[in-house]
Amino acid sequence: MFSCFHDTYNKENVKNSQDVKWYDLLIQCKSINPSDKIPKVPENIVDEFFLAIASHRSFEIFIVVVICSNAITMALDYDSSTELYVSTLDKFEYTFLLIFTLEAIIKMAAFGFCYYFSVSSNNLDFLIVVLGVAEITAGLIIETSTSVLKTLQLIRIFRIFRVFR
Repeated sequence: MFSCFHDTYNKENVKNSQDVKWYDLLIQCKSINPSDKIPKVPENIVDEFFLAIASHRSFEIFIVVVICSNAITMALDYDSSTELYVSTLDKFEYTFLLIFTLEAIIKMAAFGFCYYFSVSSNNLDFLIVVLGVAEITAGLIIETSTSVLKTLQLIRIFRIFRVFR
């Protein structure tokens, strides 16, 4: 349709101002090249439910608060801490990991896998969840806290940058 209009008319042939605006709009539409993937369209009530949660502002604020709390909890860890203190911090870490895992699942269900992984901050979030699960699994198998696991834990600090975007 556009090519017929474009071939027949050019800006000089269009006389009134509304036709000029229409012509300019068509030229702009021709130059648009969609680069973003669109989230999946909700197909049922469950999809709508997850989309409503994932796109709600309160959900995002909650996740930011959890990210900040996780950073504070990680900062509270020190070498000569008591067993009870370490156990309490570990329980907080498990809770944070559970929340981050649920966030990833909710977003994947709401937006679809392709769209979820097309957003770079989601890739970091997913990597952090996978590393967190690996850290807990390795901690259960080895039953000691190694420096490698602590280094992996530091990657979670990068999630705090999400607050500033």
